[in-house]
Amino acid sequence: MKSKEITAVAVRLVIIWLFFSAIISFPIWIAMSLRLIENKIIAIIVAAFCTAIACTLSIILWKMSNKLIRESNESGEDDIDLKLTPTSLEKLLLRCMGLYFLLVNLKPVVIGTIQIYKYKSPNYDLTYVYIDFFEALAFLFIGLFLIAKPQKWFLAIRKIRRL
Repeated sequence: MKSKEITAVAVRLVIIWLFFSAIISFPIWIAMSLRLIENKIIAIIVAAFCTAIACTLSIILWKMSNKLIRESNESGEDDIDLKLTPTSLEKLLLRCMGLYFLLVNLKPVVIGTIQIYKYKSPNYDLTYVYIDFFEALAFLFIGLFLIAKPQKWFLAIRKIRRL
């Protein structure tokens, strides 16, 4: 297989996983929403909205991957062997770590937002909710920064190694 074909298969597997994870997690979203929101209809609407966002995102990614594959095939460029240097491999690993931080901390940020909104009265102690929320939010932003700017992280790691 050529590297373009391998990449296409890998991207599509991730998209299929995202789509089915969204559908499978719908009952989980309903259960979480029912615990946090007293109105059952609104709780089901929130769960359906979260599931619809993930499904829509996976469909958009699928169409984008089709377009990119079509454009790469039309360009007529020869398929070359990918030579991973330690630098490019480390940047790839930093981006993967950023994606992991993003996916793992997205759910706690959503749950924390709902809990803070629901229990904002002075009768509830939200200290631990705020701690968990801001911790997840910090990791979420670190994940986004790892995905967007792996070069800056790579240079910082390189400087630390030289110490």
